[in-house]
Amino acid sequence: MRDAIIYARISSKDQEREGYSIPAQIKLLREYAQKNDLRFVRGFAKTDSAKCAGRKKFEEMLAFFRFLYLRQTPAEKAKLLKMVLSNCSVDATSIYPTYRKPFDLIFTRAKNEEWRARRDSNPRPCAPEAHALSI
Repeated sequence: MRDAIIYARISSKDQEREGYSIPAQIKLLREYAQKNDLRFVRGFAKTDSAKCAGRKKFEEMLAFFRFLYLRQTPAEKAKLLKMVLSNCSVDATSIYPTYRKPFDLIFTRAKNEEWRARRDSNPRPCAPEAHALSI
């Protein structure tokens, strides 16, 4: 059984009203984990826009990933790095991402600044930071 970490996030009240609330996301993700033989380890929740400064929960989650990585055996670390780098090209000094469909289209449009037709699709103020979910 593999471990699973949940990161639930909403950036607007509209998302909450449309059924994408933090509790709804957690419920769906826990069901997915159970159906796919994944063991829920820890959850993180955030209720503001990703563009806001001070992304504490996201940084806390990354620190937790680092902690988990450092606990692994060398063979498990190598397996993880191979998986992460499987979509990259490597030369003597650099790593280059290789984008496959549908992500190649997203990358191309973002690179050409064709991402949004309007200024911002979510011009809302930042919400207060949410707490980590209990296990």
